[in-house]
Formats: sequence, C-alpha cells, structure tokens
Amino acid sequence: MSRSLLFLAFCLSALIDCSSCADSEERLMNWLLGKERYNPLIRPAVNRSERVTVKIQVSLAQLISVNE
Repeated sequence: MSRSLLFLAFCLSALIDCSSCADSEERLMNWLLGKERYNPLIRPAVNRSERVTVKIQVSLAQLISVNE
C-alpha cells in the first residue's frame, strides 16, 4: 500500500513540474516574440545584399497504416 502511495505521489509531482515548464515556455515565447522586442523586418545578415539561406526539414512523426 505504501509503495503505491509513494508511486502516486511521484507521478503527481511529475505532473506539477510539467505544468510549470509549460508556463516557463509560454513566458519565454512571449518575451522573445513580444511586440516591443520582435521586429519581422530585421534580417539575420550583416549586409542587406547578403543572401539568407533558409532550410526546411520534414519528418514523419507517426505511421498509421500501410497498404501492401
């Protein structure tokens, strides 16, 4: 009985920690991309004539079924 209670307490503490992580992530995103800090017109280049290379990668997250 005490082991199951200890396990339940551990699981609940893990859930509480995860919820605080979500709050921290939201605060970070608001701080980085807030209207007073983020300017979409600024380019990540030294010169205006310099090209900026953008790479996009796509990956498969989950495979539901395969028709053979």
